[in-house]
Amino acid sequence: MWCNLRMLKAYLRGLGSDEARAAFAVACGTSLPHLRNVIYCGKPLAPITCVQVEQRSDRRVMRWHLRPLDWHLIWPELMALPDAPIVRHQTVITDCARPIAAEGEAEAARSEGLEHGARSMSPPARNAQAPHATGC
Repeated sequence: MWCNLRMLKAYLRGLGSDEARAAFAVACGTSLPHLRNVIYCGKPLAPITCVQVEQRSDRRVMRWHLRPLDWHLIWPELMALPDAPIVRHQTVITDCARPIAAEGEAEAARSEGLEHGARSMSPPARNAQAPHATGC
């Protein structure tokens, strides 16, 4: 799974009925089948939808629950919140051409020739396959 979505799954289950779940999904700008794909198939939720889920769930499901690997890169202002999780690693993530990186990392990635793809800033594992772009 792309990330652990227990909070979203528990929140949806707490809504009680598929009608209530579907209404919640529509209010978030998506559909119940899409949210199920996110939970069970590991498809990442779009940042705008993460914001809507957080707002519509009255912050019971936070953006960092929905995108635990890159929330701090998309919404760096959330790092100042007292209940924000500790960021244990830094990742440079791109959307085919445009890097979204923590301050200073984009320049480091460019100097290392890593302008495309995703790369953990920790040392690579031996015999690791290079990441490749998909869906662009």
